[in-house]
Amino acid sequence: MRGSFLSWLLLCGVVSLMLVFSGCLASSHADRCNGVPSVNLDDCLRETAVYYQEPETCYSIGDTTAREACLRDAVNPDAAQRLIESKQAVGRAILTSPRRTTTTNKTAVPRPSTTPSGPSPGSNNALVADCMNTNKLMSQDACQQQVAINKQDLSLCTPITAPDTRTHCIFAIASSLKDPAACAVLSGDDRQLCAYYAKGG
Repeated sequence: MRGSFLSWLLLCGVVSLMLVFSGCLASSHADRCNGVPSVNLDDCLRETAVYYQEPETCYSIGDTTAREACLRDAVNPDAAQRLIESKQAVGRAILTSPRRTTTTNKTAVPRPSTTPSGPSPGSNNALVADCMNTNKLMSQDACQQQVAINKQDLSLCTPITAPDTRTHCIFAIASSLKDPAACAVLSGDDRQLCAYYAKGG
């Protein structure tokens, strides 16, 4: 039990430090909550962070306890799924504007087809497609990350198009495997920070 807590704490520390070092503390993602009454603003920010798996949005939350809970859930795809299910169960929409498809000016990546001629069952593509069908509101990148982390396979992080999500995928697997060499695909501060935590630092 203590090991899983330390792993969770380590992962949260890695993500937090990664955000600090990469300068991602800007509140641009908080713009999705423009127009939301101030009484609901922290809820909107939390939902946005968890739904989009963007922990940097949590830094716009004023309450420290709520911010910490947000940071924990914003790196947990299961928390995103629970949020979606809870909103669907009560017939409420998530308080944010429509989900973005990418973090750059690239065109959106189409969802893979799930026709009978699609990927063979059990393949990585099939697992990603299944995740996207099960979790209708999760992006392809979030599902790819979830499959990679579940399988502890760094090569599955490569197809992720969003740089922050790809970096998080590599951090999570390298830290879990305690393999600093896995961080070699990263550069600069991200590589150093990943290697530090993969060594158990």
